[in-house]
Amino acid sequence: MIDDGQIVSLGERSYVAPDRPASGYSCRCRADINDNIPENAEKMPRHAFGEASGASIDETVRRAKKEATKALGAQPKHVGCKCNPSQ
Repeated sequence: MIDDGQIVSLGERSYVAPDRPASGYSCRCRADINDNIPENAEKMPRHAFGEASGASIDETVRRAKKEATKALGAQPKHVGCKCNPSQ
């Protein structure tokens, strides 16, 4: 599994749920750039990934979304996540 908060770049828009952690939750999120904002029209990348793990699902999703948005470097239109609980 990728370390907590490390950015995942798969080179395409599709992504898979992270491996199941030994305890807690792990989430991988993809942030898509908001094309409704004119300044974002020419920005690259068009999407970015973030991953986090933690004890609480809410906290883990929040941190993974934050990492994906930070990696994008612009306001996202949508941030989708896939998560797994512990084994």
